[in-house]
Amino acid sequence: MKNKIKLWSKDSKNFIAVMFSSIVTIINGVFLSLIVPKYLGVTQFGYFKLFGFYLGLVGVAHLGFIDGILVRYGHYNYENLPKTKFRTFFFFLLFTQVIIAVILIGALILFTNNIDKKIIYIMVAINIIFVNIATFFSFVCQITKKFRIFAVNTMLQNVLNILFICILIFLGIKNYFYYIFIQSIINLLISIKYTIQFKDIVIGKRESIFLVKNEIVSNYKIGFFVLVGNFMGLIILGIDRIFIDRFLSIAEFSYYSFAVSLLGLVFTIINSISVYLYPYIARNRGQLNAQKYELFSSICILVASYSLCTFFVIEFIVINYLGDYTESIIITAILYPIIILGSTINIVSVNFYKALQLVKDYNRNNIVAFAITLLSNIIIVFSAPSLLNFSIGTFLSFYIWAIYTDFYFYRKFNINTLKHHIFIILTIASFFLCTNLSYVLGMFLYLLVVTVFVMLFYKDLLTTILKTVGMGVKTQ
Repeated sequence: MKNKIKLWSKDSKNFIAVMFSSIVTIINGVFLSLIVPKYLGVTQFGYFKLFGFYLGLVGVAHLGFIDGILVRYGHYNYENLPKTKFRTFFFFLLFTQVIIAVILIGALILFTNNIDKKIIYIMVAINIIFVNIATFFSFVCQITKKFRIFAVNTMLQNVLNILFICILIFLGIKNYFYYIFIQSIINLLISIKYTIQFKDIVIGKRESIFLVKNEIVSNYKIGFFVLVGNFMGLIILGIDRIFIDRFLSIAEFSYYSFAVSLLGLVFTIINSISVYLYPYIARNRGQLNAQKYELFSSICILVASYSLCTFFVIEFIVINYLGDYTESIIITAILYPIIILGSTINIVSVNFYKALQLVKDYNRNNIVAFAITLLSNIIIVFSAPSLLNFSIGTFLSFYIWAIYTDFYFYRKFNINTLKHHIFIILTIASFFLCTNLSYVLGMFLYLLVVTVFVMLFYKDLLTTILKTVGMGVKTQ
């Protein structure tokens, strides 16, 4: 009993650390999403978000190598981690990222004409090294459940970001370059800090690359498919911005990016919970079944459905304090229900795929989703390219992806997810209707309707959760 209590206490501290880190990340997100755009203006903010968008894609440069490590070593503790191999993995990763960055910079210098975009793309290429080295060590934290190191570094990164941007604003600097330069310096500092903290898997004897070449190949084989899946949500939300960057103006890119950044505030929490849950799921692969998939999905749907009410708060802030970005409100309203779909995919489905090592199925399902999204954007470009149409296409693509993913687990576990999708459709339809009302009335009516739906569809689950919480309080 004492050991269980001790373990629970340790896990609780890890969870608190991750959630506190998420809160700081959300504060940083609010700062970047609401204060910076007002200060920089539409055009400069557009360039700033263009950098941020492509920075979010630099993980593709390791081609799944780090994801393969996460899957293959996800059940290890730090003490029994094969450190000689990890030292080789680290230097191999560093070498390949430097090579890729140099090649990209050379190509960008030769083939990019727009000077602002050339600067942004080159800065993104440089950040490939910093970000992916930090990602390598953050995955080591995830594997070995050293969540507090990950949480502290994430908090430090966000605090430094807020601090230095505040300094730039205080100095009256409105050029986007200084803001992306500061972010690059912070990324460098965080990667250095991680390297120092995990110096025992950097410095010391390492295995010859020829002895571990088969493991490196295995990391790529497994990790590439996981990488595709991990980035699929970002890619589905990102393909449209690539087309907008190519075919629409920088101002329109700014409006759309502003809307997506508002969703990012909620997705920050979703991703943090997903990172926290994976090692626990991976350690209990044999216990993953239909009941657990349905339970986790139901909880995610409930929490995410209530979180949609934050849209009305955001709408109030934008209309009253960010008048230049009111065109983004309708885009935000269309994209906001993606929160429900993304939470079930990222927290439940992705973790089940990885834990059960269903890599090929994972990849195949995500390729289908990618193809649908790409096709919808191509149709929009050649028919009626506009921010409204791009946002509708993205929402529909995301929902098709969610249906396809659920259908896979329906066949895998022989479970019926029809109830979930009826609830989601009713909830999203109610949300769209309520966005046409005033902030206060819209939020109140939406919460009321969702609560009615919850009582109709998930009354037993809600009762069980409340009883479990009540028992936990009594035992303390």
